[in-house]
Amino acid sequence: MIQTTNTNYVTFKNISFDGGRNNTIDLSVGVGLNFDSCEFLNTGLDGIGFNNCLKSSVQNSTITGAGKNGIWTYNWNLRTNLIDSELLFQNNDISKVGQWRYAYMCPFNMYYSVGVSILNNDIHDLPHTAVLFSGNENKIYRNKIYDVCKKTSDAGAIYCGRDWAYRGNIIKNNFIYNKKL
Repeated sequence: MIQTTNTNYVTFKNISFDGGRNNTIDLSVGVGLNFDSCEFLNTGLDGIGFNNCLKSSVQNSTITGAGKNGIWTYNWNLRTNLIDSELLFQNNDISKVGQWRYAYMCPFNMYYSVGVSILNNDIHDLPHTAVLFSGNENKIYRNKIYDVCKKTSDAGAIYCGRDWAYRGNIIKNNFIYNKKL
């Protein structure tokens, strides 16, 4: 529905994005792109994508029914120099993502991220992982994660792996329950 490149300082507030066959929001190389109290419903692919964006956020919003990811970030250019992205995702309710592709499609899918904060979210009713990340200096705090990993194995509620250079990440005070074993 919305695709931007080199767009800066835009706030979307109290908007409902419903339906669509592709990604709802694709943002590339932007600064200060914020979503507050929005709804992202029944999208064919991803809810919101941040590609090499800085100082942007999704807060107080609902994402449900995405075919793939809820929110994804890709920050390879930032990670090579360890530039803090200052991306903030807080106080969101995210559920039922990964509807047509179960494995490795998550509410939060962060590729090569630096300085992403995932705080106080309600994350539930998922076929796979709630938070999948790679990168450095990310914060995952005080999230309520439940009813996850319902259709896949080799998964955890919060999942990262296989690179000794992923340092400085902090995961604390998350409440995780009803995870399929």
